[in-house]
Amino acid sequence: MRKGFTLIELIVVIAIIAVLAAIVAPNAFRAIEKAKVAKAEEDVKSIKTAAIAFYDDVGLWPGSQWGQMPGDPLSPAAYGEGFITPPQVHSESAAQQTAANNMLTFWDGPYLEKWSNTPWAMPYMWDYNNWDASGDGIPDEHVVWLDLAHSPGPYDQNNKVPAPSRDKLDADLDGGDGLNSGMVQEMNNGFYGTSVMVIVAQGI
Repeated sequence: MRKGFTLIELIVVIAIIAVLAAIVAPNAFRAIEKAKVAKAEEDVKSIKTAAIAFYDDVGLWPGSQWGQMPGDPLSPAAYGEGFITPPQVHSESAAQQTAANNMLTFWDGPYLEKWSNTPWAMPYMWDYNNWDASGDGIPDEHVVWLDLAHSPGPYDQNNKVPAPSRDKLDADLDGGDGLNSGMVQEMNNGFYGTSVMVIVAQGI
């Protein structure tokens, strides 16, 4: 009675497994990355809805998690502050503090259940952006960063969102106009690295 496999048979089996793995693995990785993009798009839409609800109630935008921003009495804010927990006023101006505190009496959150990480394991970062990041002439843009990392630093210069996923986000959320314009953009800066941002509101 024959027992076990011959060396040739084992080599053939291993070769077949290797060929199948070479065929299946790329498709599996693509499917995983596609799911990450879909999750990021849903998260950004949820953050946008929450930020607009906050603005409708309070008359201010949630405080920037980037750091102190001119015109933003609620910055610097912790991750999720204003979205999940009541925001704090950080303005140095007594008049601005009083005005902001009066407006915050209308805060009716939480507007999100939790503040999540991106599918690429970086925290989303909300930014009151008081400049024209999109280059379309509309200032006061409010931005979600997907891979800029921690504020107030240190910043992670290793890009977390792969280039094909950035292009897919741009195509789905911005009509595929490229990462140098529109509502989905890539910020290139030697200090911060190359980070992708989604502009969720403008001009307010």
